[in-house]
Amino acid sequence: MNCDDPYDFKEHLHRYAVWTAARAQRAFATTAFIKEAIEKVNLKEEAFKLTHDCNTHEFDGWHSEMCNQLVTVLNRLQEERKTIEVYKYKTESEIEFGRAAKIVNIYLKTALVIPNCKSSTPLINNIHPPIDAILLKGLVENETLEKSCCVPWTKMKKEKYIEIINQIRSRYSILWMAEHCWKPEQEKDKNISKGATTNI
Repeated sequence: MNCDDPYDFKEHLHRYAVWTAARAQRAFATTAFIKEAIEKVNLKEEAFKLTHDCNTHEFDGWHSEMCNQLVTVLNRLQEERKTIEVYKYKTESEIEFGRAAKIVNIYLKTALVIPNCKSSTPLINNIHPPIDAILLKGLVENETLEKSCCVPWTKMKKEKYIEIINQIRSRYSILWMAEHCWKPEQEKDKNISKGATTNI
């Protein structure tokens, strides 16, 4: 899309959602890399096709399939980028479900939850919160999660992820409300701590 192409609110949300999802992966990949992965699984089209009466079972099935596709795409793109002579991001032996889920969840939080949170529809209430170390720590401290759930989100297998979501759902009928345990000021920016400039 260039500056002469049509630009509507859906595209406006999509672009910002891509950026927010990529920012949460900035130690792993560039925004361009995450954008390419999101586009290859057609996340924009699939997300905006979700209906507001989407129930728990339907959403969880959609989410699982979307994350599985994204894991496959991310691993393939990572293999391709290994051929680049100089690349500042380290590669992972295998990209896990937890990393893909965070991309999907932040995209959905930006594009669907925040613009519609007052509507309290089944879809908005069922969208999973982005799982990271800060949220896991907070949910353990308020006794929503068991301590065994505090595993690195970048290495999180699908089974552990589902276990965590089910535990959150047992306490919060509106899943985004669990983010009251997420304290963004607790994030440690390694780039800033080293005195380096963070590139957007």
